[in-house]
Amino acid sequence: MAKKPLRIGIIGCGFMGRAHSNAYAKVGHFFDSDYQVVLQAACARNEDAVKSFAARWGYRSVETDWRKLLKRDDIDVVDICTPNNTHAEIAIAAAKAGKAILCEKPLGLNAPEAEKMVAAVAKAKVPNMVWYNYRRCPAVVLVKNLIDEGKPLTLFGDGSASVDFVYVGDVVRANLLACDAKAKDAIVNVCSGVETRMKDLAELLLELTGSTVGIEFKPQPPGALPARRYGDPRRAEELLGFRAETTLADGLRALIKWRSEALAATRR
Repeated sequence: MAKKPLRIGIIGCGFMGRAHSNAYAKVGHFFDSDYQVVLQAACARNEDAVKSFAARWGYRSVETDWRKLLKRDDIDVVDICTPNNTHAEIAIAAAKAGKAILCEKPLGLNAPEAEKMVAAVAKAKVPNMVWYNYRRCPAVVLVKNLIDEGKPLTLFGDGSASVDFVYVGDVVRANLLACDAKAKDAIVNVCSGVETRMKDLAELLLELTGSTVGIEFKPQPPGALPARRYGDPRRAEELLGFRAETTLADGLRALIKWRSEALAATRR
């Protein structure tokens, strides 16, 4: 049976535009679907750049104004790969145009802006997604399956190994600060500034999912990485003037609340 074409209009031809185009080119080889991805149009402000991008990845046409792209009848899905501060305007307009929307993370510059985007897609009742690249990561799926099956989460060692997270709003602020010339050529792993151990993260996941499966500790396997902190909040503060304002726990609570409300809105 012939597959239904799914015509993509991608906005932005930088790194994420290339990453998404590569995924579109390969997805049919990995997954069965009733749809055939069609790279219909690429859009960017620089005409020479977008023409070169389209030729490399096989897009059938180009635009230099995203508003013109949204008016086209031959576009089913709008893929937003533009700078963070343009996501909301494009996504809201795409929803009004009746397009399915795939938006790069972070969704918006702040929670109120993101809520307007959610309201727009809920009102338009269009399919939508944020490109969270860990959503289908095997490790994340395993954790969800363990919780769903009532099995304890397993941590190797005593759970003191530390991890680094920041909330979306803090990431946006850090990215903007990183544009400062004083941080030029410096690599900074922005982090919460609050020590977050693997044990803390596991307990938080169980709390937020309402699960009582508990945590099982096992000895560290041979050759395991030593417990250490991957980010350096002092360095981030020194170079960028950045210190996260939102704790990991508060950020995850807000994210889960927003996600639950967004799902409820699209199902009405």
